[in-house]
Amino acid sequence: MTALDPDFVIGSNLTLVCLAYSHLLAQYTWSFSGVTTWEGQTLFMPSLSRAHSGVYTCKASNSLSGLHSSMDTIITVSETLPQPNVTASNLAPVEHVDSISLHCLPPRSTVAIRRDVNGQKLFIGGHRELSLDCRTLTLSNITRNDTGVYQCESWNSATSSISNPTLIKVTYGPDPPMVNPPDPEVTAGAALTLSCFADSNPPAQYHWEMDRRPGPATQHLVISEVTLDQ
Repeated sequence: MTALDPDFVIGSNLTLVCLAYSHLLAQYTWSFSGVTTWEGQTLFMPSLSRAHSGVYTCKASNSLSGLHSSMDTIITVSETLPQPNVTASNLAPVEHVDSISLHCLPPRSTVAIRRDVNGQKLFIGGHRELSLDCRTLTLSNITRNDTGVYQCESWNSATSSISNPTLIKVTYGPDPPMVNPPDPEVTAGAALTLSCFADSNPPAQYHWEMDRRPGPATQHLVISEVTLDQ
């Protein structure tokens, strides 16, 4: 017996398919909680309610042999879909070095899965590839632009459920540093502050040199009084 949509919430549809191998075509009957109510290989019930929770039994019979077999499945109808969960192969991949996979793991399979990054629907293409069942997102040759909060959403015709956020922080840099002001003109005796910045994750560490001589390890270099030999 196969449930084409195993996640059931109030208002969703139920489809059960029963298959039994038989020399002659089998006849199928369905019962719910012990009461026979339907005939046919496929059972379809629209707009489920809590009253539809229970044991569904498919009975396959062969009128020529007089033999039959049956199988039960338990259906639970809840108010909401179970919350999915996102797992990542690497939460801190290195730019232009690593590729990562993010997996959406609903407690049970769902009709469809959507993926979001930073609250926006994720564009698929280029280095972003989504599996056919929408459960696995692969980011190849990852870049700093892939940094963000990733979530997956499972949904069906009645409702949806979204995962907790998973933060991917791409490791990159440091980029070539920039000094501000770039070409200062300072008179002797005046004060001077130079700031250095290089985009990097994690944040860069800074060291200054003057005429190849090591200086302080700080992002902002403060010279209280400039001399001619500086």
